[in-house]
Amino acid sequence: MSAPINFEGYRITNLSYQFNPKIESTKKDIDLETTIEPEIKCSLADDLTHGLVTITIDVRNAGDRNLSITVDGHFSIDLDMVSEETEIQELIAMNGSAILMPYVRSLVSMVTSLDSPKSIIIPTINIYDFFNNNNE
Repeated sequence: MSAPINFEGYRITNLSYQFNPKIESTKKDIDLETTIEPEIKCSLADDLTHGLVTITIDVRNAGDRNLSITVDGHFSIDLDMVSEETEIQELIAMNGSAILMPYVRSLVSMVTSLDSPKSIIIPTINIYDFFNNNNE
């Protein structure tokens, strides 16, 4: 069964992981709130046959660790199934982001589990709400 967009793969374009031992030694005295800031960007090739979804996740104050990761997801578009540019943009934004996000979540968990038994787990993100709330 064919789909209007097909996931061709992903590439990690940026990965930054920082350990702050000063925070670890004083964390009993201070309460650090973890902040997770996702950013999603989408683009299309001029001929509309390929799309790119870029997801950047910044995790700050996760105990004694900070992480930033950017992942590009590459998609091909079946112009026999969809040809309107606005429809393609919506498919890439909504479906492409929903397809790519589990890979990003998994990468964050994997990297942060390499030096600690407490990996950072990114909560699921409702892509529909994310785009609707960011377009207001």
